[in-house]
Amino acid sequence: NASTLDILSVNLAGLLGAWNRNHPSKAVRPGDRIMEVNGCRSGPQILDTLAKATTVSIQFARRWQRSILRHPGLAAKDLEDTFSIHLRRNTGEGLGLEIDGF
Repeated sequence: NASTLDILSVNLAGLLGAWNRNHPSKAVRPGDRIMEVNGCRSGPQILDTLAKATTVSIQFARRWQRSILRHPGLAAKDLEDTFSIHLRRNTGEGLGLEIDGF
């Protein structure tokens, strides 16, 4: 999807690595997708906001593993969960995240 960004890796030493250690139930993982950042939903705007903003509110989507889904009545939209995180960083501090999508 051209409007989302796929997470390829999270640097354990970065800001998101620290988030993951402190919030294991909302840990960001490879395979998660960034859906929105600070209200921006298009890929180029998301990238620009991630590069420049010191306070970010990021909405992620996570696909469920098909192996745990054995219910024939589930629709494709039922195969995803969304969650949001809020981060504040110092100027120039990276998020510690490798993304794909463009």
